[in-house]
Amino acid sequence: QQRLKVNFDNDELTSRDDETFQLDGLENWQHQDRLTQALKRWVEEDYRPERAVAELDLHLQRLQREGKLPLGGFGVLSASALAEPLPDMLERYHAQLQARPDIEEGQIAATIAANESTPGFHDWLGGIRLDSQGERAYLQLDSKKLLKKDSFEWHNLVRPWVRHLALQLSDQRCTTILVSLNGDVVFRPLSALQAQEQLQSLLNAWVAGMREPLPVTCKSAFAWLEGGGQASDTALDKAREKYEGNNYTDPGEAKRSFPLRRAYPDFDSLCAAQTFPKWAEVLYGGLFNHLSPSRAGSDQ
Repeated sequence: QQRLKVNFDNDELTSRDDETFQLDGLENWQHQDRLTQALKRWVEEDYRPERAVAELDLHLQRLQREGKLPLGGFGVLSASALAEPLPDMLERYHAQLQARPDIEEGQIAATIAANESTPGFHDWLGGIRLDSQGERAYLQLDSKKLLKKDSFEWHNLVRPWVRHLALQLSDQRCTTILVSLNGDVVFRPLSALQAQEQLQSLLNAWVAGMREPLPVTCKSAFAWLEGGGQASDTALDKAREKYEGNNYTDPGEAKRSFPLRRAYPDFDSLCAAQTFPKWAEVLYGGLFNHLSPSRAGSDQ
């Protein structure tokens, strides 16, 4: 948009004199994320459960003074809604820290060598915690919702999953524990060979995606996988609904993204090359197969 000097946003102007009465979904997440990051160090260094509400209140007052919350009673209601799930999340995070009190010194190298067709990568990963038996785990406090009633918010797990794969490359067993707004998600250790194979597949997909838009989307792919994938006659129908939306609660992935809509205006065009199942498996099958929906919220 910057290069071509075009703007696809609505031309409607919002008056600066308008006062909001409630936070929208994005603002709500942004403020909860800010509160989470502000309180993270307090939980790690000086956590006292009886002080949780008071500490939260201090940061909420700062948001109010900065004009981030609605005025008057509407601000009080917004602050209450922001704070409501946080004490439980902070308590769960503290419990995980207590179970793994030691931090592994140094960092580990995560490397996949480049070859003729794909680039490699090299990074250093640290922050690994150890329990009393020396079991290794990476602990992440995440202000997003990672669980839903009978499954996962899969799209919020994609990035942590890639980091988890990279942590396995050292051939030292490592668990990943995600402490989120509405529950904990655990990635179990994998062998270095399994992790390398999955990361190599992702690198191959990245190269293909640099040549043309891959005919797959994250939420539609997981809808297809949850619907049974290749073994189900209705899986594509579930993916279609996720991509094109419905008339009630979900506008669909295509309507949320102009570049996506331009490349694949509807689900039929997305599936025209008949490679949607292939890319769904390559990009998201590893994560989906690792976490069974029946294990949602489990720490086992």
